[in-house]
Formats: sequence, structure tokens, C-alpha cells
Amino acid sequence: MLRSLVGSEMCIRDRNHTLEVVAEGRRAVGDLLGCQPEEVTFGGNATTLTMVLARAVLRQSRVKEGDNIVLSQTDHDCNIGSWITVAEEHGVEIRWIRANEGCELDMGSAEQVVDDRTKLLAVGYASNTTGTVNDVKRLVDLGKQHGAWTHLDAVHYAPHGLIDVKEIGTNSLVCSSYKFFGPHVGCLYGQDQLMLDELFAYKVRPAPDTLGTPESWQISRWEPGTQNYEGIVGTTAAVNYIARIGEGDGRRERIADAWSKIQCHERAMTERFLIGISELGPDLRLFGISDPGRAGERTPTFSMRHASMDAPEFAAKLVAQGILCGYGNFYAQELCGLLELEESGGFVRCGLLHYNTMEEVDRLVDAVQHACQS
Repeated sequence: MLRSLVGSEMCIRDRNHTLEVVAEGRRAVGDLLGCQPEEVTFGGNATTLTMVLARAVLRQSRVKEGDNIVLSQTDHDCNIGSWITVAEEHGVEIRWIRANEGCELDMGSAEQVVDDRTKLLAVGYASNTTGTVNDVKRLVDLGKQHGAWTHLDAVHYAPHGLIDVKEIGTNSLVCSSYKFFGPHVGCLYGQDQLMLDELFAYKVRPAPDTLGTPESWQISRWEPGTQNYEGIVGTTAAVNYIARIGEGDGRRERIADAWSKIQCHERAMTERFLIGISELGPDLRLFGISDPGRAGERTPTFSMRHASMDAPEFAAKLVAQGILCGYGNFYAQELCGLLELEESGGFVRCGLLHYNTMEEVDRLVDAVQHACQS
């Protein structure tokens, strides 16, 4: 009897601790994205969450022949393949916001393809290959004018700048904590009333019909199965790490200040890199914004190719000099195919973050120069 009572008490304490862990995780991600805690859903990763959302959104939209969804040619396939898979099941037309010669989204083409039959507009906050930051507010406004569900993939942008989902006005947004210095956990923002009242959640019967709140034992109708509690703890720690870089009264204020400081440093590093490689000749191609004066319109993620060699050879020359880089399409399959790079190995990509230094930027430029000349 005594053992049973002690065991029950321990289970209650453990359960309450778990509930608070999840609650604090929702509060932390809410502060990161500028939303309410109950509007946060946790999942295995951004792709898994987008797949779940795509099924629900297109079911709710009651799509029929003649309807369309609009995607971007510069996106990670998380924000392309997830929607295409479900759209094809419904026989929905797939339209594209085109990439121009500079690998930036052609806003004119966006205005041409979005119309009153558009059920979804999904676009990346920033390209994970070119680093270009898209005008997401303008795109979301365009989608809303025509009654479309708007969705943003912020996986690449999340470790580089402040996100304010309410200011942008998007219906949903996804990111991954491993990109902003945490573990592998996906984070989904969805407007509360839409996620609660309008979308059908594919879930098991015992799961609640509500969002993640104290009343629902911190379980959301969008979170099937047992959650990755240790990952949620790590996600909270990652958000708090960002907040410690900044100053302010509350965590959201400290996060905003941190991103302001981080962006100032990253912009300076980007300018230095762009100026450095501009002197290396026309055979070196940087995909995306190359004008140092526009450094604030991109993240310090650089995808390159050299005319004299394929991607594996170029990457190997950088790795031999101690530069951490990779090659491939980096899941930007649509853009890589558009540029006809797949057969020769795709992009060679290097990236900088707030902890990098100007000396390391110079070292990267020197390594690229040596690889181009050797």
C-alpha cells in the first residue's frame, strides 16, 4: 500500500513537471515568434508539421477543379513537396512564383498567378540556398486579398532575424529549433481560432479537441502521440540563449534587441564577404544578392559555383583548407533544377552566424580565392 501511494505521488509530480516543461516551451516559442503560447505546436521537424498542415488546409478549403495553390521556385522542398503531394490528391493546379536571373522572387509573377481561385500561398521567409530574404509581408497581403491561406517557411530565417507573425499577418509559419541553436524539434505557429475551429485535425480519438492549454493538459489537437519532451526543454534553452544576447524587460523585448545586434554584425560580415569575392573574377558565380549595398536583404548564407569545376571538386578544395561547407541541392530541388545544376553536383554552400568573426570572413574569402586559382 505504501509503495503504491509513493509511486502515485511520484507520478503526479512527474506529470506536473512535464506539463510545466511543455507550457514553458510554448511560452518561449511564443516569445520568439510574437504569438500566444496556445498558438504553438511542437512536432518532429518542420517537414512533418507542414505535411500535417497541408492535409488539413486543403481539406478545409474544399478544393475543386479549377482551384490552385501558389508556391515559390526558391523554396526548400519542405514548403513545396508537402503541398504538392496533397494538392495532386485533390487535382489542384500548382502555380509558381518565378525566380528571376538573380535568384530572387519575381513579385510581378506573384501578382499574375494569385487570383480568387487560389486556396494557398506558401513561400519561404528566406532562401536556404541563396540567403535572400523575401518580402513576406507583401506576399501575405497579396494572398489575403484573394482569400488564400498563407503559410511561411521560416526555418532558414529563424536564426538570423526577428519574426513577428502578428505584424506579418500570416495564417501559419513553421521553423525548426535546430536552426536557432537548439535540438531537432519542429515549431508551428497557427492562428488560434483557425487552428481550433476551421481546420480538421487528423488525430487519435483520446487526443483533445483543443489547443495546447493548461485545461487540455498542455496537449494540442495538432500533436498526435507522445511529444519529445527533452527536445522541448532544449528548445526553451535555445530561445533563452538568444534572449540573453539582448537587453529589455521581458523575454520578447530581449529577443528583439538580440536580433537587432545580431543583424548588425551579420550585415557587416556579409558586406565584407561580398566585397571580397567581387574581386575574384567572372568565373565565380554567387547565387542571390551580390551587391554589398544590399547586404541587409539577405542572410550570410552563400551558394557558389566556379565555371572550371563541378561542385564536388570545388567543395573539396574548400574543405582541404579547413572550411566547413557542403554541396548538393540542399532540398532546394526546384531552384537547383531551374539553374540546371543537379548533374554537376548542385550548389557549394558556406554559411556564417553571429558567433563568426571578421577574421573568419577574410579566411573564407582567401580560401575561395585559392580554390578558384588552384
